[in-house]
Amino acid sequence: DAADGAYFLNGYDDAAKNAAAREQYETLFSEITKGGDVVKATLRTQGRTVNVGRAVLGCRTARFSFQELCGTASGAADFMIIAKSFYTIFLEDVPQLTLKDINVVRRLIVLIDTLYEYNVKVVVLAAAEPPLLFQANKTGAKGEEDAPTNHGDLLDDGKYVTNVHDEVFAFDRTVSRLMEMQSKAYLSAARPLAGTDFLQQEIKHLEMEEEPLSDDEIRAVWDAYDVDETGTLDRHEFHALMEDLQEIKAGHRNFPIEATDVIFEELDQDKNGTLEWDEFRAAGRRFHQLSSTYWHAPTSLAETGAFGF
Repeated sequence: DAADGAYFLNGYDDAAKNAAAREQYETLFSEITKGGDVVKATLRTQGRTVNVGRAVLGCRTARFSFQELCGTASGAADFMIIAKSFYTIFLEDVPQLTLKDINVVRRLIVLIDTLYEYNVKVVVLAAAEPPLLFQANKTGAKGEEDAPTNHGDLLDDGKYVTNVHDEVFAFDRTVSRLMEMQSKAYLSAARPLAGTDFLQQEIKHLEMEEEPLSDDEIRAVWDAYDVDETGTLDRHEFHALMEDLQEIKAGHRNFPIEATDVIFEELDQDKNGTLEWDEFRAAGRRFHQLSSTYWHAPTSLAETGAFGF
């Protein structure tokens, strides 16, 4: 059953059951993101801008409504940059669909194909189990005449599908993939580590005060937190790193944004509002100075000097 994994149903006639499913969904989001700050992010691909309204950058997790991803003019390129940037996607309020919704169905097919190919973990809150999401034998309230005769660019590659049976077949694959994506094998499959898991497992001597990080290790940290792949770190991305370091050093994520701002301003030597690689590398070489004795949330901004930056 898909609901045994990360697929929650809220299409019951029972309001209490729907509320319980949403609560489970919200709880899982809190557990995966570890209470990290939810911020907006902007991704860019092929001259297009993809706005992410809710993201927790340190753990590479984003959250979307079904309308945000499939109810707008989104295509394969948009879904690909999302899949490349985030390792876990929360997708909520997925409705049951009919032939009247064929363009929306098409986007859902492409979305799931893309997330599957990039091995993105997907948590879904939907009105029905995967096999019942697309009711191909129904056309909506107004009847069959409402179903479009030209079903559009299914794969966003200029190849138009005019036979509804092709889309039904394609959705069968979507159902299969949605089911597989809830399996333990898929959920445990390797993706690059993120957040504190990445820092603790990949940068093994982070807490050793005498041993500075190598340039390769600093670059690995840089790549892990450059979520939008712009080649710079903005304040949100840098704050995600500060929260993760705080959790490793102090056991909690209470790192004031004001403290991040002070450190960020010091590192941003050219004062352009972002951190370039050279600026970050200079700071990264001093990560070993972040003694656990001093690594705590500062009670005043004056204390931020204790962080070794």
